[in-house]
Amino acid sequence: MAKNAYIIPFEATITQVIAKHGYSNLPLWDTEAACGNQITDQDGSSACVARRYILEASLGIDRFIWYAWWLNGGQYFQPLWTPNQGLLPAGQAYVTMSQWLVGATVQKCTPRNTIWACLISRDNGYQGEVLWTTGASVNYSVPATYKQFRDVITNRPQSIRGQAVVLGNKPILIEN
Repeated sequence: MAKNAYIIPFEATITQVIAKHGYSNLPLWDTEAACGNQITDQDGSSACVARRYILEASLGIDRFIWYAWWLNGGQYFQPLWTPNQGLLPAGQAYVTMSQWLVGATVQKCTPRNTIWACLISRDNGYQGEVLWTTGASVNYSVPATYKQFRDVITNRPQSIRGQAVVLGNKPILIEN
């Protein structure tokens, strides 16, 4: 199972238990999560942060709290910020995901082999799709309705050329 994908069956089980006991109308919070010790660099950490936030949103989690914004020399968790370096790439991924997700409706994320896709919409007719791959980088054909994309670190709009984008481990957002 792909990294972070384990939360999907876990959330389904939690939802069933909550419904069984009549608490489906209450908000669901995930109060502590991190990348853990599988991630050893900032590129992997920023990818993990972004994927985790989009997956949590797609599952209907009302509030998700990242563990370890900063650990002094932390060995097991990649921090988002340190006093010496300020905002790290993982922290920038957090900021970007907030900009992508706040006020948006996120549908469940679906894997297609190693490619993950999460549809995002807004009231004003905005349509987007957050995409990444858990395998090797791949050229991905984009539907003609999408005109630009944003990466999770810079969040700057870039034109889609030739109706294709390159997908890697860090999510990108394609937009209409």
